[in-house]
Amino acid sequence: MQVQFNFEAPIESPATKEITSYCSKIGMPKACVSCAYFVHIGWEEDDQHPLLKSGIFRKSLLTTQVGVCKKQGGKQFGTEICPKYSAHPDVIPVEVENRAVPYGVKQ
Repeated sequence: MQVQFNFEAPIESPATKEITSYCSKIGMPKACVSCAYFVHIGWEEDDQHPLLKSGIFRKSLLTTQVGVCKKQGGKQFGTEICPKYSAHPDVIPVEVENRAVPYGVKQ
């Protein structure tokens, strides 16, 4: 049996409208990965990955998203925080700790 959905259905109440607008956004770290200027280009090994601190994953490095900043130019990890951060319109930014050193600098 095939079910058809009406995606053009009107919103019936103010409460439904409020829930719909709230649910259309997602909480993400206030870092490059959720910035409007960040363009994801891949993944790279990261010696500062947060899970490495726990000691569980010390056998091999973990990967972190890497991208290019349209505002500053240059490549950087998605976990970096810069002063030119501008949240993507569909993101609710959540405060996080910045990386110890930026992309390209080995610790």
